[in-house]
Amino acid sequence: MHDEAEVLEHAVSDTLLDRMAEQLGEPVLDPHGDPIPTRDGRVVAPDSRPLSDIAPGSSGEIVRVADLDPDLLRYLTEQRVQLGDRITVVSRQPFGGPIVVRIGRPPDDELHSFGVAVADAMSIKVDS
Repeated sequence: MHDEAEVLEHAVSDTLLDRMAEQLGEPVLDPHGDPIPTRDGRVVAPDSRPLSDIAPGSSGEIVRVADLDPDLLRYLTEQRVQLGDRITVVSRQPFGGPIVVRIGRPPDDELHSFGVAVADAMSIKVDS
């Protein structure tokens, strides 16, 4: 699907793109949190960092998930992890070990353990 979107990007008129954007409510992010370029070509990326760079005790919101690996997206869906979820880093094991996080808000939050590959693929907007 991503490859087809890349082809269409170069084959549709500006009028069609404008109408699609209007119908969708002028989105600024795609379904995985990647910024959609503005009409003048600017890319406004959200202020975020990979989960793998977040220190234990820090909290924030999941704002992007890399969409290059369909298996990763399926895995996160099975784990009920999605954009907009609250996330708190509980601990980080040494030597590339897993990162333990709480996702959601109490009392419905859930503990998860992610390896470095998953943590690198998730971007977090850390609370100020």
